[in-house]
Amino acid sequence: MKFLQKIRDNYILVTFCLSTIISIFMFAHESINKYDDMLVSLKTTQQMSLKSVIWNDSIPITERASACDVYLGEGYNSMTKKECEIILKRAEESSFFN
Repeated sequence: MKFLQKIRDNYILVTFCLSTIISIFMFAHESINKYDDMLVSLKTTQQMSLKSVIWNDSIPITERASACDVYLGEGYNSMTKKECEIILKRAEESSFFN
């Protein structure tokens, strides 16, 4: 009878330890996923903000060129990249960078 009691006690202890470890890993996994989602959201917001500056003709060319530098530096690629090339050529021709 004592042998069965010892097995039962060990089973409860092992089950408790495994449950605790699994719950810790699940919590860490959930936290990491939330962090990754925030990074994706932040990157999207940055890209859209840069596009807004680049395509807005009422913003000075120097600010638009600066936004283009950041945009191209981040490796974004779209029609905005072509617009950035035009803006940078226009800025060079106007000698804003000299």
